[in-house]
Amino acid sequence: MVRINLLRSVVFRLAAALIVGGVAMSAVLNLLELRSSEANLQIVVTQDAGRVVRSVQSVLKNDPALWSRHELVELLPALSSDTPLVGMRLTRISGERVEIGTIPPPMKDANNIWVLHEWGVPKGNEVSITQLTRVQAPFMSAGQRCMLEMIVDGTEARGNLEKHLRTQMQMQWLVLTVITLFGMFFFRRWIGAPLMQIVQLVNTKAGPRPFNEMARRTHGEFSDLASAIGGMLEHLEETGDALTRSERAFRDLYELAPAAMLSLDAKGNIREANPRAAILLGAESDRALLGQPLIDFVRPEDRGLLRQAMDRLYLDPVTRCELRLGSSEKSIDAAIECAGVRSEDGVLQGAHLSMLDMCESKQLQRQVAHKSHLLNLVLDHISSAILLVDSNNKIAAHNQKLTALSHSQARILVGQHYDAETFWHNLG
Repeated sequence: MVRINLLRSVVFRLAAALIVGGVAMSAVLNLLELRSSEANLQIVVTQDAGRVVRSVQSVLKNDPALWSRHELVELLPALSSDTPLVGMRLTRISGERVEIGTIPPPMKDANNIWVLHEWGVPKGNEVSITQLTRVQAPFMSAGQRCMLEMIVDGTEARGNLEKHLRTQMQMQWLVLTVITLFGMFFFRRWIGAPLMQIVQLVNTKAGPRPFNEMARRTHGEFSDLASAIGGMLEHLEETGDALTRSERAFRDLYELAPAAMLSLDAKGNIREANPRAAILLGAESDRALLGQPLIDFVRPEDRGLLRQAMDRLYLDPVTRCELRLGSSEKSIDAAIECAGVRSEDGVLQGAHLSMLDMCESKQLQRQVAHKSHLLNLVLDHISSAILLVDSNNKIAAHNQKLTALSHSQARILVGQHYDAETFWHNLG
């Protein structure tokens, strides 16, 4: 079983991208919602604070008997159930004061003071949701001037909002996790499992049979993919078998060829050789020839012929030459045929050589030439005119006496048809 690296797995990277993308999208959406909700929260808290102030003012103006601390403690929760009040202070012009909760000392910074008159437009800043806001609301009660101060904690409202958003974000992440798990389950079943099977088969270098079996088990695009890979592997196996058979046939032909076969590199060194070449060059084996320059096995006076044949390969595809191999004591007449080996760009990279032992044929040629020379000497020194006719009734040879009698040029009669009725008319 091949071990798969999770970081290189397509399924793992896709799942990680979905989870990270979902979490990032949820965080961005909640951040945007927090920004928009903060503005709405400041408006709502300001409105609630104004409503509570107006309600307290209305109650105190209509019933001054509620100025006692006990009555205000019971009244305030009913009026400010949704407003984050920290404390409240009622002050009359006569100096009478009633406090509920915590009233911090006045601060020099006026940014946290909101003046709300009994009649008219509010003056100053609105209720802040990042710090404590002191709401000052002067009003008239029973003919006396009074001051109502309320401390509103906007940070508490903002904290409640953030808590709500965090809860909402957690619910979104929970839903996202559930959806991702279900998505991964179906993805693994429909896409991940077939894909992992194909990856495992590829990593184990399986043959076409496992891919064809997988194509029959699965459906859809993965079945087509497995079938295509199986067909491609079958074609590659068939091509490989054909190449192996061709290489084996070529190797057998190369090894068992009656002629001596050599392969040279660009420097003229022997790269490959068959056993016949080892016999012809007098080496112990074909492996003993590898790496040796071929020109060392050529007679010094015939090395120029080999160089000329190799140089002509730059222009001609095939060149031929006849030279002698071996030393002066024991030489071998050989006929060499050279074929160039070129790259895709046409650059000459080496050569294939075929060498034939011409010793016997040379010896036969010399014997025939010697006998022909003797025959010509015999024919030319006979005083009578002699004519030789072959089985096809053509003149094969004649001596000089016959040439003189027939008033013909030397050797002009050879090859002509012999007609006994007309040939001798020139002789009378």
